[in-house]
Amino acid sequence: MGYLTEAANTVGAQLAGALPGGQGLHAGQMLEGKLKALILLNNEPEFDSAAGVKAKASLNATQMVVTLSPFKANMSFSDVLLPIAPFTETPGTFVNAEGRVQGFHAVVKPLGDTRPAWKVLRVLANLLGLPGFDFESSQDVLKQIRGVDMALVPADKLGNELADAGEGSIALSAAAGLTPAVASIYQLDGLVRRAPSLQLTADARQAASVEGVTA
Repeated sequence: MGYLTEAANTVGAQLAGALPGGQGLHAGQMLEGKLKALILLNNEPEFDSAAGVKAKASLNATQMVVTLSPFKANMSFSDVLLPIAPFTETPGTFVNAEGRVQGFHAVVKPLGDTRPAWKVLRVLANLLGLPGFDFESSQDVLKQIRGVDMALVPADKLGNELADAGEGSIALSAAAGLTPAVASIYQLDGLVRRAPSLQLTADARQAASVEGVTA
């Protein structure tokens, strides 16, 4: 039996260690508005999280929110907005569900003085005196993840074993009043949400009518 990932580059995120450890919080807990400070990287919680508009309301209670985005996003609750280049304007790497590493190059040059997110994070880390951010290129970032600079991630890095499997029962019926968090094909990220041509397609208009939104 195999498991399909929920979203693009989910395998890459796990290989990079983007998981809460120790006393760390998962994304849902971070979006509850109880943190003193929060950094949102290419993320608009109102549209990109299961919490939806509730996340927007909760983040108003966070003492400081910093948004890194190519767009004027999260303006209603962000204290700082740092412009970054979208993935189309910087080289990078995706890891698919098979574990195959897929590198890509920038399609066009970044607009104005915009920089890739990893460069902005490097500068912030250097200003704060944090170790481990001495990167000169996106390849330096990639090399920090053991095995990901290979054509195919080693088999011992991937597997279908549920390491956190428990013996508790699973409720198969959804709780009353809860509905699955589902986004239409052209609402999945900030780029497609802001593409007028995509929003005029039949798929986008149909999804908007189902959701009760005027297309």
